[in-house]
Amino acid sequence: MLIPIHDPADPRIAPFANLRGEGEPHHEQDVPTGPGTPDHFVAEGELIVRQALNSRFTIRSLLMSSAKVGAMSDVIERLGPDIPVYVAEQPMMSRVVGFKFHRGALMCAARGQPLTPERALGGASSILILEQVSNFDNLGGLFRTASALGGAKPAVLLGPGCCDPLYRKCVRVSMGHALNVPFAELAPWPISLRTLALQGFSIIGLTTNARAQDLAKMERPARPALVVGSEGAGLSDAAIAAIHECGMVARIAMRPGVDSLNVNVAAAIALFALRP
Repeated sequence: MLIPIHDPADPRIAPFANLRGEGEPHHEQDVPTGPGTPDHFVAEGELIVRQALNSRFTIRSLLMSSAKVGAMSDVIERLGPDIPVYVAEQPMMSRVVGFKFHRGALMCAARGQPLTPERALGGASSILILEQVSNFDNLGGLFRTASALGGAKPAVLLGPGCCDPLYRKCVRVSMGHALNVPFAELAPWPISLRTLALQGFSIIGLTTNARAQDLAKMERPARPALVVGSEGAGLSDAAIAAIHECGMVARIAMRPGVDSLNVNVAAAIALFALRP
C-alpha cells in the first residue's frame, strides 16, 4: 500500500523520525531486554530490506524515496496490501530522519521474541561467541564474518557487555546478516560454555597469549565454537579459566612487534582456519 508523505511530523512515520545522523556520537547500548525494550527496530537500505524478507523478522512498514518505488516494486508486491509503504521525496526523507539520507529506503520491523540459545543453535555448524563486544562496527562485521565463514548454519551467542545486533548501524555494517544469522544471549556467563562443550561443540578461545596453541597447527573440529573478546582487553580472566576447563585457547601467530589484530579480522582468520 503506497502512502505519500508530505509532513515530516506525520505520526504514521514516527518510528523513522529523528534517527541519529552519521558521525554523531551514539550510545552503544547492551542487547535490550526486559520491560521498556522497544518492540521494533529500524534498518536502512534496499539490500537490508531484501534480507529481511527472508528472515525471522516481520516487516511492519517501509519508508522510501519516490525514486526507489520502481526498483523495489517486487518487494512491495511481496509485502502485500496490508503493509504500509510510505513514499516521500528525497529532501522530505532527510527531514524525517534528521540527516542527509541517501540510501533510499528504511524499514521498521518487529523484534519478536528473542531466541533462546537452544533455538539459535538448532543444527548449528559453528558458533561465534562474543564477550564485551560493545562497538557496533565490530559486532556488525562479526555477524557478516560468521555468515561467510561459519559453515552451512552458523550461529552467534552474545555474552555480557555486547551491544544490540538490531541497532541500525550494526545491521547496516553486517550487510543484513544480523537478520539471518540466529543469535541469542548466553547466560550464565561463562559457565554456559561448559554446557556447549557437553553438547559436542569444540570450545576455542582466541587470545594473544604466546603460550596458547598455534591456530594454524590445530586440526579442524567438527563443530567449532570460537570465543572472542573485546577489541582492547580481549577475553576476561573468568572466560579464559572456563575455556581451559572445557576447551582450549589458541592464538594467531604474528611477526614480533605486532601484538594483536582487529577483533573482526582475527575472528575471520580463525573461522576460516576452523571452518567445518
